[in-house]
Amino acid sequence: MRVRWLSSGATVVPPRLPMPGWLLVGLCLGLLAHDLADAGTDDLLHALAKPLLVPALLAAGGLGVMWLAAHRRAVRAGAVNRLLRQSIDLLPCQFAAFDSERRLIACNDSYRGLHAHAFAAAPLPITYPALMRETVRQTFPPEEVEAEVARRVAAHDTADGTPFERQYPDGRWMHIVKKRLPGGEVAGFALDISALKAAQQQVDFMARHDPLTGLANRAAFTAALEAALRRPDGVGLMLIDLDHFKSVNDRHGHAAGDALLRAAGQRIAAALRPGDTVARMGGDEFAVIALGVGAERAVALAERLLAELCRPVAYAGCMLPLGASMGVAAAPAHASDAEALQRAADLALYAVKRGGRGGIASFSRELAVREMRGSWLRAALAETLETGAGLHLAWQAQHDLRDRRMVGAEALLRWHCAALDATIDPQEALATAAASGISMKLDAMVIEQAVAQAARWQATPGAPPRVAVNVTIASLRDAELPSRVAMMLTRHGVRSDQLEIEIPESLATRDLDAILPTLEALRGLGVRLALDDFGGGRSSLAHALRLPVSRLKLDRSVVAGLPGAAKSRALLRAITALARSMEIEVLAEGVETEAQAFALRREGVSVVQGYLVGRPVPADQLCDPPRMARVG
Repeated sequence: MRVRWLSSGATVVPPRLPMPGWLLVGLCLGLLAHDLADAGTDDLLHALAKPLLVPALLAAGGLGVMWLAAHRRAVRAGAVNRLLRQSIDLLPCQFAAFDSERRLIACNDSYRGLHAHAFAAAPLPITYPALMRETVRQTFPPEEVEAEVARRVAAHDTADGTPFERQYPDGRWMHIVKKRLPGGEVAGFALDISALKAAQQQVDFMARHDPLTGLANRAAFTAALEAALRRPDGVGLMLIDLDHFKSVNDRHGHAAGDALLRAAGQRIAAALRPGDTVARMGGDEFAVIALGVGAERAVALAERLLAELCRPVAYAGCMLPLGASMGVAAAPAHASDAEALQRAADLALYAVKRGGRGGIASFSRELAVREMRGSWLRAALAETLETGAGLHLAWQAQHDLRDRRMVGAEALLRWHCAALDATIDPQEALATAAASGISMKLDAMVIEQAVAQAARWQATPGAPPRVAVNVTIASLRDAELPSRVAMMLTRHGVRSDQLEIEIPESLATRDLDAILPTLEALRGLGVRLALDDFGGGRSSLAHALRLPVSRLKLDRSVVAGLPGAAKSRALLRAITALARSMEIEVLAEGVETEAQAFALRREGVSVVQGYLVGRPVPADQLCDPPRMARVG
């Protein structure tokens, strides 16, 4: 089929005029006239030939010029048409034009290739309905062919130049523009945007999904929760933290940690019902939205999920431990909006973590009251640190049983919260400081007050020669702590060996590498270091060997089992043997009875702290305890 290529102005190619013939005739006439004029013929012929010579030559020349001009225009028009045809064939889209009778008058190779079967099967000249019918038959069921053809013809006839996108049954996406021209013709372009659509879908997917697990991300979770809360049949929300994840990451590497996250996500998703949503919120945190469940059913679902998450994960020939802590809340029982529901589930999750992890907690009003109290405490503690009012130190004596002499005193934080008009438990005060991010500021205040008190005691007979303070792990990670301590000691005129800093053993085992530089710097100043709560369950010989400590403080649980518990006695012997071999002093905390003191002395522990030798008291009341019988 030969297709004419037309522009909107319908370029006209001049007809092929017989210019060479006219030129030949003119030349012949001119030569004939010249010959007659020079041949010496009779006067009549000569008279006729002379006037014919010039007009004949002029006519021949004029006709030649006309032919050359017409030929040049034809060549130029043909070149333009060829250039137009080649350019349209090079377009990365399909182009076609139809006349007012829907007959095809122009197309490019891309369009012809797309409808190759139609061009081969349809009669010529081909019309738009016939073209569509043959093409649609290749992809549509027979019963849908005519309906689809009618739809496309209607769209063709109402072309207004508005771009639109359409996905075809074979999966392709096309960007299409059709325009009806003033003469009734229809011209259209169609660009295949399947790759662009695929890239856009990938971007959309990544914007709403976690790249590691393929689960919904936080943004998608928030949208899903908002939609779920509009349902009338209730919503259960579970927030999940994986246990053991950090230890797996540290021991086996990030690839193992990623495998653990993927396995956890797959197990959670497999245990859910259609319509429920699981999302990875970041790190080792997941969330589950369960539709149409109340608080009790949400807890039951959480128990099923926990059972799945407590099975180890096979990776690289080993079994990685896996566990989870879960907080559960339900709407409308516990909250009616997304933010409040998440806060309720988060409070329940925090309760599990505070209780030791590895379990499930459901939101309760008691948790809400506790959170409100915590909020008040955080605000009150921040204000107290600014003013200093309500915070003070109590002192508990440390005695050597051999000569009944006070060898030191530990500073114990006390806080009376004016907002609650109550004295806050020290552990709760420390937890509040940690939650508020002001632990380092609180530690600095305690050390400053303790050093200042040590300076005042220097001239007091019978006063403790050394003061001990507990420092949080946040301060021990701070490389500036040794320099600040040095400035405090210098400011108050206190020797460095008069200060002892106690390291919480349970925290030191988790952050050993991070705190070692700070501890070495403190020891370089001459400050004494003690490992607190030693023997409480996480202690090991490796920790004691690596930490630059000069004293081990026995955990209260070891002392509480004396003198009768065989396990406590065995642990006491092992610790004292270790301390003697390393030339480290042992101090026993929580000593309350003479029997405990006797058992400690028998194993070589003579320095004790506890109610037996003195309760915590204000600094001006600290003095030698009542005279006791020598123990041991």
